[in-house]
Amino acid sequence: MVSLLAIGIQNSNREKIECAFKDAENIYKTFEIVLKREFKKYCSICVKDINELGLMNILSLIQNSLDENDIFVFYFSGHGTNEANGHLKLVLNDKEYSFSQIVTLLGQFSGKVVIILDCCYSATGICEINRDNVYCDKNISLIASNSAVESADFVNKGSIFTNNFCKAIMRLYHKNSTITLKNIIDEASLSYDKKCYIVIGGGDADVVLSNSKEDFTYDIDKILFKLKKSNYDIREMLWYSIDGLTDGTKYDLFQKLVKSKEYGYLLGDSSWRVRRALGSTFGSVYDIEVKKKIVEQLLESDNWTQRCVGYIASRKKIWEKVFIKMKDDIDNKNNPMDIVWLGALYLSQNLGGFEYEEKEIFNSNLTESIWGAIEIWKFFLKEINTREKLIIFKDNLDENIYQELCLHLFFTEEVIEIDFKQYNPLIQKYQKQFKQLYKAKKRGPTQVSSENKWIWSMIYGNWRDQVDLHKEMEDILNNLRTKEYEEFFQVVQYIPSVEIKMAIIDYFIMDNTLNQHGEYIKWAFEEEHPWIFRTALPLFKDNLVKEIKFNRYIYPGAFDVLIECKKIKTKVNIDFNYDDLTKLEAVALKTALENE
Repeated sequence: MVSLLAIGIQNSNREKIECAFKDAENIYKTFEIVLKREFKKYCSICVKDINELGLMNILSLIQNSLDENDIFVFYFSGHGTNEANGHLKLVLNDKEYSFSQIVTLLGQFSGKVVIILDCCYSATGICEINRDNVYCDKNISLIASNSAVESADFVNKGSIFTNNFCKAIMRLYHKNSTITLKNIIDEASLSYDKKCYIVIGGGDADVVLSNSKEDFTYDIDKILFKLKKSNYDIREMLWYSIDGLTDGTKYDLFQKLVKSKEYGYLLGDSSWRVRRALGSTFGSVYDIEVKKKIVEQLLESDNWTQRCVGYIASRKKIWEKVFIKMKDDIDNKNNPMDIVWLGALYLSQNLGGFEYEEKEIFNSNLTESIWGAIEIWKFFLKEINTREKLIIFKDNLDENIYQELCLHLFFTEEVIEIDFKQYNPLIQKYQKQFKQLYKAKKRGPTQVSSENKWIWSMIYGNWRDQVDLHKEMEDILNNLRTKEYEEFFQVVQYIPSVEIKMAIIDYFIMDNTLNQHGEYIKWAFEEEHPWIFRTALPLFKDNLVKEIKFNRYIYPGAFDVLIECKKIKTKVNIDFNYDDLTKLEAVALKTALENE
């Protein structure tokens, strides 16, 4: 097994190296991802600004945890000095420490030792090892980022050597190649301009860190069968778990789906959450050329759900073909809003380098609802001040939608004054409470690795603008008179924010003590937005029979409502035009409903 001590010295008696600890973290994370069970986490550590005593203590503890079959990796990012006598010193937090002393200590370790130095004059370390012939006698191998007379190259995002070293390991892993010291250096040399130096100790030809082979051969047919037979909660988790496999396995799975008549529809799942998991999985493909092949194949599909998966997979950095397709999908009035909205979101985040007149977004169906108008306000024209932006929106929106937008901006305090005569009379009375709700913290981007995204979503919400109003609602209700409860909840239906309406409904669902007030929010079933309706279903599933029709060209989420209704066995009758669906959509939706 492999254990690692990754050291980053940012602060010492020399010039600060801002990225040193990031380098150490990068090495640690890369080893953790690639080595998996071969990584001896219980005796591996990433440390910042360590002093001599701390270093000695950690090395002593690690030494006692190793056996003759282990490989110990000592990584250092920081300042190195080249003494007049040709000896290398590593600059710790409190002093300059002789490299030869470190070699003497590491020479007492069981098993093999690998030293990786990312500091100035690092190849001097090889000279020292060669001088005493230690690398043969003590089984110590060493990799140096540069020559004995060169300084190391650091930028804000990290050392150029370490970044390339880690990327090389990841490329080897995703190619399913054996990860050895020489293979890493050869792979890194493809993108690292400087020459790095390596010696292999113990008389060996190379040091193998990992064979980087999958633990077992994945039966792709069985994976597909499980996906087909599982409900959307399980499908979401399965796709996120696939995220951890190599590029080769993911690509083989993708090609199997593309070519399969039986399972092909799984590439465009009816559930938005599963589509997100699919997109994240294919977006995690490390080799950019392989990722491009997958994304561009998805974007050629006539099925908008598959194109959604392609957009999610490419969202972090789109390229010309993706941009052109996104633009076309946003402008297409016959597209479901799900893909129009998704395309607009990711296009707005990647506008740099593409020719796009932001006012073009007003040609889309996003202008047909207050929800869509708010999304345009959030995504586009960010460089224009509020006054000029309002003029553009007024010229391009229906008058009623524009007035609703102004009310929304008043609650966000982007607009200071509005004419309350244009709104429900109670809006003015409860403006303070609504402003309080609008200030609630949003979930924000996902902060965890892909395989844990479903857990994160379950706890913090399914999309970045989702809010939890539990604290704010308790504060508001504690300061309202009981007879004002009904009045307050009734006027909630007139505020423009879909997220806040959903969060208020969630509050009722989570706090059973307030179930007696449920009748105050029956307006949720008059809402045209499927997200609000879907959120309210658990409150009234047993005692409300109602027909409702969604316009899927103006609002996203119609499929998810159908799936949720089936899941909780509600009596609500959804008036949905199945004849409007493409063949692939119909198969995917039918299968999703059957599995719930």
